[in-house]
Amino acid sequence: MAELYFTAYNKNAPSGKVITIVEIEGAIGDSTSVDIFEKKITDLVADNDINLVFDLGKLRYINSSSMGILVKFVDILGKKGGGIVLTNASDDIRNPIDLLGLDAVIKIAESEEEAIAILDGQDNQSTTDETKLIKRDMKSQADAKKATDAAKTSDRLKPREEVKVDIKKKAPVVSVMMIIPAEDFFEKIMRRKFAKKKAKISVFNKASEAESALQKKRFDLIIIDEKISKGKELINKLKRDKSTANTPILKIYEEGASLEKVDGLTLKEDNKLQEPFDLDQLSELSLKEHDRIAKEKMKTDHHINFQFNSRPMDIERVNDLILDLMRQTGLEEKSAISLGAAFREGTDNANRHGNKSQEDRSVKVEYTLSKDKVYIKVSDEGEGFDWHHYMGVAEDKTAAQRSRERNAKGMRGGLGIMLMMKCTDELRYNEKGNELTLVKGRI
Repeated sequence: MAELYFTAYNKNAPSGKVITIVEIEGAIGDSTSVDIFEKKITDLVADNDINLVFDLGKLRYINSSSMGILVKFVDILGKKGGGIVLTNASDDIRNPIDLLGLDAVIKIAESEEEAIAILDGQDNQSTTDETKLIKRDMKSQADAKKATDAAKTSDRLKPREEVKVDIKKKAPVVSVMMIIPAEDFFEKIMRRKFAKKKAKISVFNKASEAESALQKKRFDLIIIDEKISKGKELINKLKRDKSTANTPILKIYEEGASLEKVDGLTLKEDNKLQEPFDLDQLSELSLKEHDRIAKEKMKTDHHINFQFNSRPMDIERVNDLILDLMRQTGLEEKSAISLGAAFREGTDNANRHGNKSQEDRSVKVEYTLSKDKVYIKVSDEGEGFDWHHYMGVAEDKTAAQRSRERNAKGMRGGLGIMLMMKCTDELRYNEKGNELTLVKGRI
């Protein structure tokens, strides 16, 4: 769960109007933090604080549900003669609000002074703002369609790149790192097996020793035993970093161990073997995995599979991972921020709506950074849903309209699919509705 902290104090505007400044620290990315956020505003309104400035300088990001809550209280306070203005909002917060067209409803100021001035001289512009919102949203949809059509035409006309391979070049010696408990007999046999296949093996008995070696030398293949202490953490670190993620990792599981069950955020190895197995099988599979990844590197810059449980602590770790991955995409900042918002929304929806936040369920994610596009596939263990209906609603209504409809029914959310559609070039579900794919171009 993301920690969320509030500090509230009053200031007087030039007219004498009392303005409540609320500094918010943390992140709003799961249902628990959304609940906390809504309760805080509810308590402020109950105390007759109707002119609110939210200082978001220490808030990392917000999700679509929290945007819907802001719309709800903007409307409530507007009827009381007050309002809400955000200030010191980062691009991770501004851009999703702008993409949904909610900046006409949720006011954002550059400074606390400007926010106070807006509330001090606030007039009722709801009708004008709503008209501007609808017109701009229709225009943005038309512009988006033109851009998509143009991109498709460009892709069809783009010549395919030829990859030349020098078949006469001698195959290099494969450098293999093996991280296993101290077992001299096993180690000696494996050295001989790999030597026959023109591979050089380096053996380490601790994850810390292996990590130190990796900082000094690049290995072509890593084999790690699940019994190694801190082995999971080492794999997580290697896979989340684009510079090391394409090094194939083969993991050895002991007999009877579960190959699918995870405990917490787990970045997965590329392949696995379970004891008992033939040592020839290990060496063969290892080198095949190396060859497969070598071919993938020609078209993929970063590819990982990860899995996490539907627990608040894991959701927060996933959100941090998403931020880390987005920084490595090579996308310009605004595009990376918008894709990150869609990515977080997709994993949060899988957790809350798909898995119903049941901690014994997990969410699986496949992330691929290809040469020209980013692909994100999110799968949950839920029953699915009627995504056709919700995508139709997202196309037919503005975010403000959708949010107000839900608020009028006492419901929360309803903006997630709309946000993901606006943040990506392509969004699709499997027929059942429990697998989501997001696509965004890098070029």
